[in-house]
Formats: sequence, structure tokens, C-alpha cells
Amino acid sequence: DYTVNYYLDLGMPKDKMILGTPMYGRCYVLDNIEDHGMLAPAHLPGPPGPYLRIPGTLAANEICLRLRDDLSCTVVHDPDLYEPYFYCEKDKIWCGYDDEDSIYIKARYAKNLGLAGVVAWTMDEDDFHPTCYEDAFHLINTIKKALDKPAGGDVIDCDATRPAKQINNE
Repeated sequence: DYTVNYYLDLGMPKDKMILGTPMYGRCYVLDNIEDHGMLAPAHLPGPPGPYLRIPGTLAANEICLRLRDDLSCTVVHDPDLYEPYFYCEKDKIWCGYDDEDSIYIKARYAKNLGLAGVVAWTMDEDDFHPTCYEDAFHLINTIKKALDKPAGGDVIDCDATRPAKQINNE
């Protein structure tokens, strides 16, 4: 919300702005598994997944495999940020990512604000097999469903400055 409004305030036309949504999560090794909330201390990147093979990054399809196969993982839906994260006791991994609900909210936000559209980065990181959902490209299809609805009616008002203040210890 902050970044979108920043560029709009600078004069960027809404019809030229596209909101990006990642098809991946950022993952870290927690310093202490008992402290797993947002902004929990973590100083190492998480291990790479089987497809991207990038330390600290798991594609959505890798996240779905991890959550399906690792019973030590717990998913938490942050009520303030409308974003999920998961942590796994086995190897102290913490990963913030977008799921069906958070992707839907972002796409509705773009639609209701009158932005030019939404981009999924990148398509091949969605669950294209499908492994975890009944349909292939489930997250991208969620964006399409959200954009197909008329604007209005379900904008969530969130305070995008609150997490930044916490980071700066204000």
C-alpha cells in the first residue's frame, strides 16, 4: 500500500501501474524456533528447494511440497498483514509467502484502486503440476478470479506503516 501510494503521489498514472505478486516465498533459518512471529531474528537464508535451488527462496510449488511433506511445519495467518508464513521445527525454517487468500486480496486491491493489472512473478513457480490444488496454476487462476469481479465492495483497510515502525523500533 505504501509503495503504490508513493508512486501515485509522485504522479504515476493508475492505468500504467501493474501490481507485482510473487509466486515464491522468502525463507530464513530462525535463531530460536520459539520466536517465530513476524520480524523474528534470523541470520541465515533457508535451504534451497528442489526446483529453484536458490538459498532463501522457495517457489510456490516448492512451498506446497514442503508443507505437504514436512509434518513439523505450522502455517500462521498474520491477522494484521493478511499474509501467511510457516515455520518448521525440524530445521528452524521460517518462510513468508503468498497463498490463495493473500493473492486474492492483492488482486482485489489492484482492481479496486483502478490499477492497470497484476503480474505474477513468475508463472513457472506456481503449482503447475498440480500437486497441492485441484487445478493447475491455482494462484494465477485466483488472480484471474479476483480481477474478473467488478471493482468495489471488499477492500481491506490496512495500516502499512505499522510494520515499518516496528522494524525501526519506534
